[in-house]
Amino acid sequence: MNPCKSGVAAFLSEQQASFRNKRMAKSLVCGVVGSGVLIGADAYLKLGFSPVELRIPFALCLVSGFLSTSVGSETRNAESVRAFKSMCSDA
Repeated sequence: MNPCKSGVAAFLSEQQASFRNKRMAKSLVCGVVGSGVLIGADAYLKLGFSPVELRIPFALCLVSGFLSTSVGSETRNAESVRAFKSMCSDA
């Protein structure tokens, strides 16, 4: 679909959704890897972490991902509007 026909608001919405999805996917990977490493270290080295403590890296990554997407997607609006104008100025 041509973004020029749908307008700048739809283009911004699409760009923000894409940014949020990518950032949240990275946060999930971070959380899974962090908790996985901690679980592996706990099992191998017998560190004695509780099940709740083993989930802390996952929770921290999710919260930081959510906060960064809340702030980051809005700060990219000016850049996205410029990209929209440069794409659609020729059309």
